[in-house]
Amino acid sequence: MKTTPETFSRQVGEIVFSSKPGRFVPKIFIVGDNIDPSDLHEVVWAEATKAQPQDSDFFFVGNYPTYNLVPYATHGPNPHDPQAKVVRLCMLPVEFETLDMPGVEASFRSSYPEEIKRKVLDRWGTYRYKKDPVNI
Repeated sequence: MKTTPETFSRQVGEIVFSSKPGRFVPKIFIVGDNIDPSDLHEVVWAEATKAQPQDSDFFFVGNYPTYNLVPYATHGPNPHDPQAKVVRLCMLPVEFETLDMPGVEASFRSSYPEEIKRKVLDRWGTYRYKKDPVNI
């Protein structure tokens, strides 16, 4: 990408939070191309391993309206104050410099050969785990 993580996150937040549908959206999680945003397990993994507390959060307060039907807006500690919205960047800074994924993902799916993974998954029920493992 030809931008910085902060610039990109702020642009995404401005566009979404300023739009009419953005009134219902209090948080945005930005993930890289190697994460399936429709898979909650992958998003949680990206947030846990790539989001750096404080450096990955970009707050928006003020001219970003929220509908009163959104619970945090009317039941938070200061329901009459402007409500904050946040963009959480779940990407490493180096992902903005290159399209290559830095490092190696430490997970079952990427750390073992297919033969080993198949053996483990075939015996999954004998380990007393649920019948169909999810995202391993």
